[in-house]
Amino acid sequence: MNNFKSTLKPDGIYHVYNRAHGSEKLFLKDTNYRFFLEKFKHYVHPIAEVYCYCLMPNHFHVLLKIRSEEIVSKYFEDLVKTKGIKQLPLDQRITFQFSNLFNAYTKAFNKFYGRMGGLFMTRYNRILVRDNLQFVRTVKYIHLNPVQARLVTTPDDWIYSSFKAFTSDSKTLVHKKEVLHYFDNIDNFLHIHGVNTNNALKDSTTNDRPSRIEG
Repeated sequence: MNNFKSTLKPDGIYHVYNRAHGSEKLFLKDTNYRFFLEKFKHYVHPIAEVYCYCLMPNHFHVLLKIRSEEIVSKYFEDLVKTKGIKQLPLDQRITFQFSNLFNAYTKAFNKFYGRMGGLFMTRYNRILVRDNLQFVRTVKYIHLNPVQARLVTTPDDWIYSSFKAFTSDSKTLVHKKEVLHYFDNIDNFLHIHGVNTNNALKDSTTNDRPSRIEG
């Protein structure tokens, strides 16, 4: 059985997600989505490879792999030297990177909208992905979130997810090749997501989506 509070460890693959308190929303307009991705890139990408993500009005999902112990340890050692952060056990330091992300976004969001207090749920969820089937199902689940919420009719219509990165040649930090390896190829990836292969690939050559985590 999956642990919704799994400890984040080097080389582990995790489905991480969080939501806003109550009926509040995390993202009210396009600039909010963009800003969150910028902060995610700053705080999380140095310690994790991104496989896919989806930002929804009141919550988000991301599938990622924590980098190797060597890389993560070196990153935090540099922070201790340059930023003077407190030396902590590695798993705690990794968790704090997500807390720093949420705090930085909340601080900016509150300042812009003149609100006070926490925005995210205090304890975010993280599920360890243990096998290939779970990996594929998680990618599909994340990308189909806006479809299930009836915000769009197909995942390639939602611009605040990584889906379009897989049908585009645009530069991205999403590890497309590794993800597609789990699906065998792009055609099967699209088929499993219920998307017409020809239309998706055709649309990707004409639509420049602004929401990708770009390099």
